[in-house]
Amino acid sequence: MIRVVFILCAGIFGLAVDADAACDIAAKVVELSPGFAPVEFGNCEPGQTCGFRGPRDYIAKTPRATQASDAALIVAAYDAAPPFFQAALCRLDHIYIDTDTKNPAKPSVWGMRERINASANNPPPTHIGISKALLTDLARQRTPYALYENQLARALLGPSPITPAKSLSVLSYAASPDRAKPAQPAAVAVLAILAHEMGHIVWWERDVGASEFPTISWTGKGVQHGFHDFGVENPQNPPQRHPVKADVQYDLRYRGPAKAAADLQAIYSGEWASLFATVAADEDFVETYKLIVLTAAGANSAPPALTALKVAIPVAAGADILANLNNPETKLAQKAKWVRELVSK
Repeated sequence: MIRVVFILCAGIFGLAVDADAACDIAAKVVELSPGFAPVEFGNCEPGQTCGFRGPRDYIAKTPRATQASDAALIVAAYDAAPPFFQAALCRLDHIYIDTDTKNPAKPSVWGMRERINASANNPPPTHIGISKALLTDLARQRTPYALYENQLARALLGPSPITPAKSLSVLSYAASPDRAKPAQPAAVAVLAILAHEMGHIVWWERDVGASEFPTISWTGKGVQHGFHDFGVENPQNPPQRHPVKADVQYDLRYRGPAKAAADLQAIYSGEWASLFATVAADEDFVETYKLIVLTAAGANSAPPALTALKVAIPVAAGADILANLNNPETKLAQKAKWVRELVSK
């Protein structure tokens, strides 16, 4: 299961592009030895004793030879990114490649702001962590980005006791471009992962939860503090409109795949960037932010910007996500406009 970890802290995370945006992104990529606990460390409170060590304490003293290939994949994703996102990545303290394979419950990706190490004069260090196993798996795939989106949706919905096989195939993504140049075929997928995790950092740094963004699709402003478990809704700020992810889960458990397909068709009809976006207001912002990054990506790079992102839904018509994104009459286009204005500041 893919989960997201983030640490809360007040502050401003400027995304305006400047002449010094470029950096040696490969120098930020380091391997983590086994043992770092992102969830537990992420829940440490400022001013209190923390029984868990930070990620710097686990940086491998003798990185494996494969670190170079992992760094090359991050560089390929960075090279494909739009300037505003390159600038955001350059502000990270590190991008960690987590080599821990002994803890199956550990998140495979996480975005983090170390509020425990923040001070009035120093902003908190920010990190993104990606499991080496995930990178290795994506690099083997023919369509790594589509596979990643499929994995997210399946992890969100989980198995169904009445239709266990069908619940794992209720939707299927297709993207173009997906495979990048032969040397780094998973660059699009890794760019999407980095964008999602960076979106969580931006959510807190730019105080998006207190802005008007949540009011587009959610009943109010405000945020949940602390570790946000993967796929868990915020009961204090429910969506304005249904269906959402929880409805599809209910369908698969009690109503069957036909009703689930109908609700998925509605979810992908123009309000949401993805099924994941329907979980909570922060995930809504993060998934919209991710689409902005992918569709603004590298005019002069390989791969170029995402030009197609479609979802096939059995017994339903399916959806064209980018058509929804570019249709000014949709809620998704309204959110995208808001995010584009944010990242241009």
